[in-house]
Amino acid sequence: MKLKHAIWTLILGAVSGFSTFAILNSFEEIRRFSTFLLLALLTSLLFSAAYSRAVKKLKNLRFFIPFTLATFLVSVFTFTLYLGFALMQEQAAFLHVRKVALSSDCALLSEEDLENYDVLRRALKSAEISGSAMIKISPEELKKLSKYYGKCVIYNGSAYEINVAVT
Repeated sequence: MKLKHAIWTLILGAVSGFSTFAILNSFEEIRRFSTFLLLALLTSLLFSAAYSRAVKKLKNLRFFIPFTLATFLVSVFTFTLYLGFALMQEQAAFLHVRKVALSSDCALLSEEDLENYDVLRRALKSAEISGSAMIKISPEELKKLSKYYGKCVIYNGSAYEINVAVT
């Protein structure tokens, strides 16, 4: 493969990887490994076909197939590298509290319990009014509140589900 084609393989593979990341980031409900592979393959195929057509080698399978495979591998590498750097930097954590139907597995939460958890108290008071609340929390608060994640609590007579989202 000529140097010109190798450079374009790297460029198109990187664009394909970032495109795949952007698509998966936009549509949370389709985030699966199989979807990632399919999207990476499709975007690599699309960019490879466009490039092959531009250099008039679209019908040359001895060029097109290795070029597409190389673009796909660069795409996967770019996606993985970008995702790895994104995960290394814990950007934000959010406490999500929402009002739910009262059930038997909900634990009673008193004002005394909340004395050490000011951010949880604020979220519960906000959810009392609006039905749900999402509050940005610090890494220290994230660790401190870990015993409440995924739990149902009763506060002022209403049941609330407590979750966390880290982005």
